[in-house]
Amino acid sequence: MKEKFSLHQNFSLKTEPDGSKTLEGFAIHGGDDFIVNGFFEIPESEIKNCVRSLKGAKLLKDHDTEHVDSIIGRVNQATKTFDENADMTGAKYKASLVVDDSKLAEKIDKGLIDATSIGFTFEPECSICGNPYYSEECGHNPWFDDMHFICRDMNIHELSLVTFGADPYATVSGSLNAKELGELKEKFAKQKESFIMSKEDTTVETLKSENLKLSQEVSDLKAQLEQQKTDFQKEKDALETSHEEEVLTLKQEKKAVDNQIAEMQEELSAFRAEAEARVAEELKAKTNELLALAKELDFEDQIKEERLSDEEYIDDKLAMLKKVESKMSNVVPKPTNLEKHHDAEGETKDEGAFAGLINGFKISNARYQ
Repeated sequence: MKEKFSLHQNFSLKTEPDGSKTLEGFAIHGGDDFIVNGFFEIPESEIKNCVRSLKGAKLLKDHDTEHVDSIIGRVNQATKTFDENADMTGAKYKASLVVDDSKLAEKIDKGLIDATSIGFTFEPECSICGNPYYSEECGHNPWFDDMHFICRDMNIHELSLVTFGADPYATVSGSLNAKELGELKEKFAKQKESFIMSKEDTTVETLKSENLKLSQEVSDLKAQLEQQKTDFQKEKDALETSHEEEVLTLKQEKKAVDNQIAEMQEELSAFRAEAEARVAEELKAKTNELLALAKELDFEDQIKEERLSDEEYIDDKLAMLKKVESKMSNVVPKPTNLEKHHDAEGETKDEGAFAGLINGFKISNARYQ
């Protein structure tokens, strides 16, 4: 749903060599975080749409699109140009002026009329959620939420002379006051409410139609099931009459299959219990092995008892201690009485190296706790 709106801008009047008069100015500006009246954000990317639609637009008086006499010229040129005064990119135009009204020409010459305003449409996008404002995905309201509209798919349909100017860098309707802005917010809020109501009405009608269709399908299915039930009963009666022995055999076979299934379920339960017991036994064995090895290597303080039910934890710790055990056996051979040499503290060199190795592994292991 496109919204119609207007922006006022100052312009300059030029007299061409042939005596004709032209208007030049910026119809609209756009830039990052450029929010008009705290309510409309005009991205710079939209300026190209404004330029495209502005070319060839009619020049009117006071946005009067209902009377032929209100047409006073046409936009001949429109370009995307950087405005140094505004420090923003804008849509710059040049429009020819055909003035039959001498009073209007006099007012323009004397500077009493020095502003133009564009009439344009846009698709409002919510600044909070980024969804189209008129969509089921957007649940925000300009009255109750700290939001503004991002103008998308902008299209300028006319350029008008207006009775008062505005901020030269673009303001809405001559800089909206609080009352005007409130009325504008209320307008958008009511349109959003109407949009939601129309969607709800459409949804209700759709649900009614789908419900009617489903009801018919249910009725058809019921009729089919009743017919199938009748046909099945006839076939069953015929089979019971002509094949009583076959029916009895099938019942016996069914009973045998049921017994077999029951036996298989018992075997499965026993197998599961046995497997669980085996897993528990293997886990217990690993745990005992881990605790024994930790005690042997004086690593008991590195084992977390609360994690001894975690097989992955046990496997990791067991593998680590086995590596420690292997390195210790290679690095620190058991000394003989003849090989022991005491230092000044009375400790053997082998014992010092052993203690250093243990402490090194403890520190390394602590990093993985």
